[in-house]
Amino acid sequence: MKRRFFGVLSAFVLGLSLIAANAYSQTTEVKEHKTEVDSATGKITTTTAVIEKTEEETYPYTDMININPLKFFVAYNLNWVHKLSSNLAFGLGAEVTTTHGDYGYEQTGWGVLGEVRFYPSKKSMHGFYIAPNFSLTRMSNVYYYSELEDFGPRGYSATTLSLGLLIGWQWYPATDFSIGLGLGVDDYIPLNSRNGSLSDFNLLGGIYGRGSSPTVRFDLGYVW
Repeated sequence: MKRRFFGVLSAFVLGLSLIAANAYSQTTEVKEHKTEVDSATGKITTTTAVIEKTEEETYPYTDMININPLKFFVAYNLNWVHKLSSNLAFGLGAEVTTTHGDYGYEQTGWGVLGEVRFYPSKKSMHGFYIAPNFSLTRMSNVYYYSELEDFGPRGYSATTLSLGLLIGWQWYPATDFSIGLGLGVDDYIPLNSRNGSLSDFNLLGGIYGRGSSPTVRFDLGYVW
């Protein structure tokens, strides 16, 4: 499983590299005029050459608000990213869960998120970035089965911290409109546990309990 994930991660990095070579490049023709004066005769000669130049399109954006529509299956979310320097930006976000509980347990929850984006190209808010990140999630009415109570359904509130690392790419197909893609891994750490003697349980494979999980980001945003 880990070998497969790192294979996908490597392919993703390769894909980002290919995008990096083309995403912001455009070729333009520039006419260059050169004038020479013959010192002996005083004759003036003008030559014109057409030169193709490849230029990179970047926009001086400093702020971005985006959503991850893929995450709407589990949580409504909104994020803000702000440029700090030529190669750094930070982001803050909030989310409210859309999940529903079973066995009469109506789940509610919220979360806060934060990240720091590092842009090796020193063109902050553009192109390839590496982002260490964290999130804090609080869920109520998370149900479980208790062996001490004949497998009867019970519920409790779970608070989980996640620490992760993401690699991604941000580009602008239209003015003031952004699209982002990212792939990474998160490690989930429960900050509380239910009462009782059973401790080796895992909520939803690590999402609300202990464990590691790959993560995919696809975001749409408005920038200015």
